Amino acid sequence: MRAAVLDHLQTHYVECQESFRIYDAFLNFVNQSAAKEIAKLLEKKNQNIFNEYSTYLNALKKYERALAKFPPSIFFPLFEVSIESATESIRDIIKELKQKIFGFIEGNLFKSMKGICNIYSDFALYLRKSLNTAEEVEEMEKKMYIIIYFG
Repeated sequence: MRAAVLDHLQTHYVECQESFRIYDAFLNFVNQSAAKEIAKLLEKKNQNIFNEYSTYLNALKKYERALAKFPPSIFFPLFEVSIESATESIRDIIKELKQKIFGFIEGNLFKSMKGICNIYSDFALYLRKSLNTAEEVEEMEKKMYIIIYFG
């Protein structure tokens, strides 16, 4: 009888381990490799970096959608295992990574907007000056050309 019980428990243990393999795709969040990868991404200085940000954000959304499909518990013949807290922990990690990317993008956009505002302010001050010579008019036209075509 004891051997039969142990055999039954061993069978359910194997089933339990197989069921937990649903988390294998999320190990990169648990072992922090996703966080390290995103930290490296945020260190890059590249003009086309927004495409990479978008790729990472889309991947994180796919992980979130996959997590949303997980049941709160896994049922076995002898017991029930609640996976809700594990799923919620991974969801929180993903949310934090998304917030890091969005925060970084936001910071860069604010810097860019501030630069644009400074250029505009400088140009507005320059335009308020009265132009007395042909050289001053020519200089103003050059500044306008640079602002219009090169930002």
